[in-house]
Amino acid sequence: MEKNLPGFEWRPSQLTMMKQVYDSFEDGKHLVVEAGTGTGKSLAYLIPAAYWAKQEGEKVVISTHTIQLQEQLYSRDLPLIKKIFHNGIKDPVLLKGRNHYLCLRKYEHSLQEYHENYDFQLSKGQILVWLTETETGDIEEINLPSGGQYYWKQVQSDATSCLNRHCPWFSRCFYHNARRKAQQAELIITNHSLLFTDIQAEHRILPAYRYAVIDEAHHFDDVASRHLGHTLSSFQVDNTFQFLVSERGGGLLEDLEKTLLQEKEIKASIAELFGNLPMDVRQCRDSWREMFQILHRWTIEKGKEGDEIGHTHFRYKKGDLQTTVGKGLLAAVQNSLEWTAPLSKKLEQLSRQIQEQMESMSLTMRGLVSDLNGTIQDLLTNMELLHSMLLSVDEENVYWVELDRRGFRKGIYINQAPLDVSTLIRNLFFDHKDSVVLTSATMSVNDSFRYALERLGINDLYNENLVETSLLPSPFNFPEQALLCVPSEIPSIKDATEKEFIQSLAQSLGEVARVTGGKMMVLFTSYS
Repeated sequence: MEKNLPGFEWRPSQLTMMKQVYDSFEDGKHLVVEAGTGTGKSLAYLIPAAYWAKQEGEKVVISTHTIQLQEQLYSRDLPLIKKIFHNGIKDPVLLKGRNHYLCLRKYEHSLQEYHENYDFQLSKGQILVWLTETETGDIEEINLPSGGQYYWKQVQSDATSCLNRHCPWFSRCFYHNARRKAQQAELIITNHSLLFTDIQAEHRILPAYRYAVIDEAHHFDDVASRHLGHTLSSFQVDNTFQFLVSERGGGLLEDLEKTLLQEKEIKASIAELFGNLPMDVRQCRDSWREMFQILHRWTIEKGKEGDEIGHTHFRYKKGDLQTTVGKGLLAAVQNSLEWTAPLSKKLEQLSRQIQEQMESMSLTMRGLVSDLNGTIQDLLTNMELLHSMLLSVDEENVYWVELDRRGFRKGIYINQAPLDVSTLIRNLFFDHKDSVVLTSATMSVNDSFRYALERLGINDLYNENLVETSLLPSPFNFPEQALLCVPSEIPSIKDATEKEFIQSLAQSLGEVARVTGGKMMVLFTSYS
């Protein structure tokens, strides 16, 4: 280590943790270890994980909560690990969720469409230049404008519209190339979200693995709750309808009709299949918008301000839906479902008849039909979620509505999550692994791991000596080496203008910076 990292020095807690990680793999036990800030956790688990993978021929998955830590492990720490092992381990792979990767087929198709939105046009140009440089197709490499995030949703990779080997871009597909590399790798760097997405996809995303290291493990059960639950947003629904029939003109149905008329083998009568479909889409969209408007008013009336400015939350139960407003909402929900069900059937019939009447589809037509099938699946999923969240409320889940009142487009989010995810985490994850190491700087409560073990569903395994715990101190003397400053003179952002708040904050930070000589780190509570 000293040869490859000048100035490096081993820390007692780091060496202890390194041995504990290796022993847990060798003994087939789980390990929960709290390692204080400055311990050097990353190297303490990467070195034994790499050695174990090489020695046993096993894959080891390293999972983090944040993309930033993923990037740090992959770009800074793993190159050092490769030097330590004299390049004796296969190239580690960084694997993210599918929506992080660009779909080249969708992007190519989008270039043929005109967008009045400046951010959309700018994003197209940015991506075109970026494609001359990128090897991964990962959105984290490019900084799109705010409106470009909506454009990205149209061109990101997704399972429902993927043509797989029929796609003309398959050999260059960024997502499939990342998965192929993961199949060959010994160390796979990913994130908690993808771990649970893989579970929901019946383990079709990640290669089979029996050993895992979960860093930032204090977020693990929260991520499980989100992924084993569901969210339905007004943006999500509206984008589905806009993709079918855009309010600015165009859309998937129009593209389908134009392409069908250009296909020589297609009977002219197939155009009749479209009938009143565009009008049906608009009426269905309007029914959903009306439902979301009622939901918005209900939440404003019943909800309370969230931790973030501009956010309103309302947690509802079955009884809340029996009030006068609640019954009105349920009627609007039922109306939306009654419009969406026949629309979905008409679209399914259109897709089926196109495929039956076309002996050989062009690549363009194949792509449009795949997009149509993906959109139909989105409609069915939206219906299922709406029914589950408002018409089938039970005691085993928690339900809440969240309003984001910032910006021009007001977001409305309906959420559902299991009340207790511990049993699900145990059954779906831990029971399928030989050894899992969970680590964080904050895993214990009053020097006890009981709460964490219960939340993870492995408390009984601990009682059976199948889970080890370890509390490792930080090498730093915080009372002597650190100072926590909490400014009290800054006005509340609710009671001051944005300009006044920023000026007061900047002045306070400047004063502290002068006293500390610039040696400071500023922590903010807002994710905006």
